[in-house]
Amino acid sequence: MADESVGPATASLILAVYTKIIPFMADESMLGIWPGLSLKYDMKMYLKYAEALIEKCDSLGMNEDDDLSQDDKKDGSDNDEEEEDEDGFALTPWRLGECLWIEYMMNKEDKNDTKKNKVDNKTKTKAKTKKSRKRKLSEDEDDMSSTQRVKRLRL
Repeated sequence: MADESVGPATASLILAVYTKIIPFMADESMLGIWPGLSLKYDMKMYLKYAEALIEKCDSLGMNEDDDLSQDDKKDGSDNDEEEEDEDGFALTPWRLGECLWIEYMMNKEDKNDTKKNKVDNKTKTKAKTKKSRKRKLSEDEDDMSSTQRVKRLRL
């Protein structure tokens, strides 16, 4: 019987930390694949997410025939392990998920900065408008007599 206290997201986190291959079911990386998706935290959704990452890794990687040297083909060696480039980097579903998470967070930060700038610009515009109104009122008051000022204050 399965323990219901650990769902697919938590289990994927534990496995991702341990293996560095199995992708973590993070909201941000899932939204990086399917923007606007209503997220569900069940096994069916996790498998769909993991499969999408695996397919993308495969499409970004080289074909096995292109990567194998002639010697490897003669030896009949099997190349089931993740392929590393000359720097020792291998694109795994976990790494791709992390990249999607980073991209999502960077875009989110850019949107927040844009919103903040819009709010700041509106605040500055309102402040300038208030200052110009105050200036106009003070200029009008200079032209008024003291009786007119008292009448204006009563209104």
